[in-house]
Amino acid sequence: MKAERNYLMGVVVVVETDCLPLLGMITNCSTPDMTMLNWVAYIKSLNPEFKHIAGKANVVADMLSRARYDGEEEMVEESEDIGEQFYSVSEVGVNNVVGFREDLYEGEWLDIGRYLATLSKQEGWTDEEYRKVRKKAYSYMLEDGYLWKRPKRGTGVPLRVVCGKETQLKLMAEFHESLWAGHRGIWATYSKLKERYWWKNMYKDVVVFVKSCLTCQMYSNVRHRDGLHPTYPLAIHFKWVVDLVTMPVGLWGMRYLVLAREDLSNQVEGRALRTKATEGVCRFLLEDVICRYGCVGKVTADRGELDAREADEFFQKYGVKLALTAAYNPEDRTTHSSVTGYMPIELIQGQKSIMPVEELIPTWSVLPWVDNLTREELLELRIRQLEQRDEDVKLALERLTTARLKNKDTFDKKHRLRPRPIEEGDWVLVYDSSLDNQHSALRKFSRCWFGPYVVIRVLDNATYLLRELDGTPLRVPIAGKRVKIFKRRDDDAKFAEMAEDEEEAFEENGDLEDDVT
Repeated sequence: MKAERNYLMGVVVVVETDCLPLLGMITNCSTPDMTMLNWVAYIKSLNPEFKHIAGKANVVADMLSRARYDGEEEMVEESEDIGEQFYSVSEVGVNNVVGFREDLYEGEWLDIGRYLATLSKQEGWTDEEYRKVRKKAYSYMLEDGYLWKRPKRGTGVPLRVVCGKETQLKLMAEFHESLWAGHRGIWATYSKLKERYWWKNMYKDVVVFVKSCLTCQMYSNVRHRDGLHPTYPLAIHFKWVVDLVTMPVGLWGMRYLVLAREDLSNQVEGRALRTKATEGVCRFLLEDVICRYGCVGKVTADRGELDAREADEFFQKYGVKLALTAAYNPEDRTTHSSVTGYMPIELIQGQKSIMPVEELIPTWSVLPWVDNLTREELLELRIRQLEQRDEDVKLALERLTTARLKNKDTFDKKHRLRPRPIEEGDWVLVYDSSLDNQHSALRKFSRCWFGPYVVIRVLDNATYLLRELDGTPLRVPIAGKRVKIFKRRDDDAKFAEMAEDEEEAFEENGDLEDDVT
């Protein structure tokens, strides 16, 4: 190999041999003999690929190795110091090496470079430190004054070792933010870098750098959700949900339909309105809900359908709590129905309703009662109905709770949940929900997020109170599905743990989803 080194440099070299001990000495060399180590290092510098061939299939090569030729001794000139020939670039047929550029390296990489430049123990090193440096040096080489990491496979190319945070940031910016890079994702940026350069924790640094890119965050379509926060009514009339629906113009100029639904029984009350003024909605709730069923525990309504100040005065007067949902979040008022197993009137009144068909074909409910029952007997029958109603309500609550817990599990599995919860003081971006109704090709080039804002308070129903960077608070809370964490490059410590988790997943699976945010 030394005699033919000029033909072997820069090409793929495949070495076939039937000698397993030889392969073991080269691939797992642990001998303390310096001469042997230098020879192994020289062989590895050619990046050969070794293949084991059985002895019976290697008879031709075995015969040639035993042959003798005239002038054979002159084919290879033996030097007294093999290591000196190997690390002298003129001997291996590449460009002349300048002195090791120590100013570009630090820490263990500086020690490895000094050792490779001198092949000797440096002043101040202990024997243990010298042993560790020599062991690590097998994976590196010096060329043109730079430290290079040897490829793991024979077909690879050496990778330039880069030290210094400033230089690493320049490289990541060039491979991600430059005109030719095009703001590619984490995996694409890392793939380009790892083909040319190497430094410790490169993938983790790329994760933090790409995730904190301002342009990528503003234009990314990736949206995270908080886990579902279902509500569980404590009793009948604990919660009523109000909704206002726009309808075609009907009789007497009626354009709107206001509906109120009891959360447990799904009992619905409704009224047609000419306008959607808060006064008309409040009058409906007073006359058709409060006066009919008593003061309820809480009323939930859409923020866009009620004037918050006017509605607060009305509900405080009757001791009812008002909860206004966040904008662009209809899911906050949506629940699964038909899970209790009872009709609404059964849970409200304790008895089933009589259908019109029961008058034509009589059932037990419409049979005439005997007229000789006393008042006490009638009261006893009604008490039994009410006792049965209490048992039905309890069973309905259990079924509703089970159904909503199951719905939460389904929701959380179906949606992309947030990697970590948003906390007070976090910087966030707010999604532009108007883009959901745009279907033109220009939507791809629209900025999807506004901000950044700062979280003032985290509410119980996965909504957030935000403020501007100058301290001005936003008037209304924002739904969690419209909020995502804004990653600042001056605050990388919060994302280091997340990057380490993704790096471990990459090492285990060898691939990762190209998720920018």
